[in-house]
Amino acid sequence: QHAHVATLNVCCHAWPLPACTCRQLLLALAEHLCQHYPSQPLVAQLLDSMRLLVLPAVNPDGFAAHQRGN
Repeated sequence: QHAHVATLNVCCHAWPLPACTCRQLLLALAEHLCQHYPSQPLVAQLLDSMRLLVLPAVNPDGFAAHQRGN
């Protein structure tokens, strides 16, 4: 089974949304998938067919530096 990676926080300067908003969106997606598996067929089909890796912060040091204004 192939692994699929979900991340929205690669570079704080390349995305129009604040990094904290991107992390919250990704964590909300993970929470939704966990809460609705296996009761929602589409969620169950999605998660049964792949390995999904959720990475809310790929570069936590860079995120922290950006939050400080560096």
